[in-house]
Amino acid sequence: MRLAAHMECLRRIGTALTAAGVMAILLSACGGSAGTAATPTLTQIIQANLPADFRIEVYQGEDVLGGNSVQFSEVVAQGRPVVLVMLAGRCGYCHRQLPVIQELHAQYGGQVLFLGIDVGEFMGLGSRDDVLELIVQQHLTFPIGTVRSIQAIGAYHVSGTPTIFFLTPQGRVLRQQVGLMPAEALTQAVRELLQASH
Repeated sequence: MRLAAHMECLRRIGTALTAAGVMAILLSACGGSAGTAATPTLTQIIQANLPADFRIEVYQGEDVLGGNSVQFSEVVAQGRPVVLVMLAGRCGYCHRQLPVIQELHAQYGGQVLFLGIDVGEFMGLGSRDDVLELIVQQHLTFPIGTVRSIQAIGAYHVSGTPTIFFLTPQGRVLRQQVGLMPAEALTQAVRELLQASH
């Protein structure tokens, strides 16, 4: 295959990829250097794009996420854009933000996966019980869980709650917002995420 053809192939299938190792596998898949590397799976591509993969211990939404303990990359691999909300049970801004997230989930839940991750124990902002109480008080129906490792929080640079990430179906972070987001701005960000995901 000529160099120009290699470059065109890499441009088409590599635009969403950032990891050099995955790019090398794609070069091989396009007819480059002979080797034993296989074409990466969708989950591997997503793992390469995510700031970090992590295991979610699910509080609610097992039917949507695929179990009571799942990898985040597997959730993203379902093919929908994801609004990831790092929250805490004793976070005042979270108490104000989550009703807006719930409304957007009711409106866009068929197109976008809304996912809450409880980081309260790591931030000194409450326990699992605080989030479970919050779920009941605010009638939250979108999937919510927690992580058991602080490394995930560090990799995503979570400095406060809520922190909201808007991720494409390929695992690329389109936008990150720290702190309370007005309803209009949050709605617009969801619409932009949908446009970027088509």
